[in-house]
Amino acid sequence: MRGVLFLLVLLPLRPLRLAAQADSTAPAAPAAAPAIFRYISVAPYGVIRLGEPFNQASILGEEMGPRLFRLRTPHGRQFRPGDTEAVLIELDQGELVQAMYFAYVPAKGFEATVKSYATSLGPPARAEQDSAGLHLRRATWADRVTLFELTESVGGEGRRLVAVLRERARGRPT
Repeated sequence: MRGVLFLLVLLPLRPLRLAAQADSTAPAAPAAAPAIFRYISVAPYGVIRLGEPFNQASILGEEMGPRLFRLRTPHGRQFRPGDTEAVLIELDQGELVQAMYFAYVPAKGFEATVKSYATSLGPPARAEQDSAGLHLRRATWADRVTLFELTESVGGEGRRLVAVLRERARGRPT
C-alpha cells in the first residue's frame, strides 16, 4: 500500500497518459530548432538583413540584373567574407532583401561545412543526394521565417558549393 501511495503522490508531477501508454517507450517530442541567422555583417557599413531594405546598395552593390546585386567593396573589389568567392543579394518586388547567395571557394568541403553549420543550427531538417549526370548534395535548415540551404554540385564544370539564405514566403504554412 505504501508503494501505491508514493505513486499517487508523484502522479500530479508528470503529464497524464493513458494506461495503455504508461509503459510504452514513446519518443520524446523534438526540441525546437534554433532560429536561423538572418543577416550578414558588412562592417563598417552595418548589416544586410533579410526582409529589410538593402541600404548599402549604392556603396556595396554592383547590379547584376533586375533586383540582383553582387557585393563589392567601395574600392571596387569583390566582397568576400570568410571563405566565399562571391555574395549576391536578391531583392523582392518591394525592394527588400529576399535572399543572399554565397559561392564558396573550391577548397570548402560539403561535409565539413554541414558539420560547421550544424553546431549552431542543429542537424539539417532535410538532406538529399541526387546523381543524374550531375552529382548533387543538399542540406536544408528551416525555421518559421527563414530557409538556409547548402548545395554541392559536381559536373562537367567541376565542383561548386553554394548556400542560399532566403526569406520564407509570408503567409505560407511551414
